[in-house]
Amino acid sequence: MQELTTNRPSFQTSEQFQDSRHIAALMQELYPEIDLKFVEKIEGGYAGTIDLDAMQALIDIATAGRDTIPHEYAHYYVEMFSNSDIVKEGIEKFGGKEQLVQAIGNRVAETDGEIRTWWEKFKDFIKSLFSNTYAKNALLAELTDAFITRKNLGTQQEVSGTFHQEIPTITQVRDILRNVANTVTFDPVEHKFTDRATGKPLTSVT
Repeated sequence: MQELTTNRPSFQTSEQFQDSRHIAALMQELYPEIDLKFVEKIEGGYAGTIDLDAMQALIDIATAGRDTIPHEYAHYYVEMFSNSDIVKEGIEKFGGKEQLVQAIGNRVAETDGEIRTWWEKFKDFIKSLFSNTYAKNALLAELTDAFITRKNLGTQQEVSGTFHQEIPTITQVRDILRNVANTVTFDPVEHKFTDRATGKPLTSVT
């Protein structure tokens, strides 16, 4: 199930729609075997869905966010390389396939589908040596880079099944906002979030 993020705009404006089409074009170039369609409504009320038996992804224009397209394609990639060591590690660190897929979708949306530079990779590696949190973030970055370059992670598995990105309920939104309020503070002057427990600035509250 998809969790709400603070930078998850819908396709309500033409600018937002065109912005998301950039990521759509990247996904179609990397994974041409998946038939991508934009629709007005998906049965079941989902923001997005991918049927790996039919090899088709549907995106609801009204409710999808910028993370929805990479989220659905990431299901395909994660299923395809589910037996690789790095995907297994990612599933373990993020608490499941759905959580890993959500994290990859969010990162692709945040980075606009750009891979890291060698310097960014080096910094992630150094940070990962000193912190479990940085190690988790570095793993996510490595997996996302692999996903948006279609890196071969080893023996490919047969893929099947249908996966959805659900629209957050009002209760889920309230829980997320309550959690944010309890764990971070916001400085209205410098416009930055700070972790209440560590006092360190945050670049994301998701």
